[in-house]
Amino acid sequence: MKHMALVLSLLLVAPLFAADPQTKISYTDPAGDVTGADDDPHPADVTALNLTSDGQYVIVELTLAAVPKPTSVFQSLLLGVAFDVDKNAKTGGPGFGGMHGDVPGIDFESEVFASFEDGAISKTAAASLFSVKANGNQSSILGSTDAVSTPAKGKTYTAKVAYKDLGVKAGQTIRIFARELNDRGAQDGVFPAALLTLK
Repeated sequence: MKHMALVLSLLLVAPLFAADPQTKISYTDPAGDVTGADDDPHPADVTALNLTSDGQYVIVELTLAAVPKPTSVFQSLLLGVAFDVDKNAKTGGPGFGGMHGDVPGIDFESEVFASFEDGAISKTAAASLFSVKANGNQSSILGSTDAVSTPAKGKTYTAKVAYKDLGVKAGQTIRIFARELNDRGAQDGVFPAALLTLK
């Protein structure tokens, strides 16, 4: 179960609802709640997540239980992020392909990747970006290899998504969902909804 630093027990059982808008939103998550697979026995295990902004980028900062050492590009995937930039559940499409809870109104999705160092510790992180259509189809806007890359700090990895790519501006409040990709718990890895006011 995901826990938001600022609030309401309601969020723990109903991720569609968000707390009051904040300029920084923090979550913690227990280690050991992810499930490995034959081709990825040690998937990324998120223990903390911070969402903030700096006037140009939405910043997604996550701390892992262990540093990633991916041996394939697929294993370098750390987190899924869904953006509802107009806070309207009737526009956009279903978040996370409609396969992980009720996450309507998503305009963009992002995947946070650690750098692929051929089995060595990942040194950086970056985020891809896709637009989401009403039928759930996605169109690539930015690949992770073309995105801003941020150096890792220990077990903490940071990715940035540009305001210009999301079509947002300072002072705007957007709705964000994040998903720990290998968590098979009651919420299927989806953190409570966040209302982030951009700096």
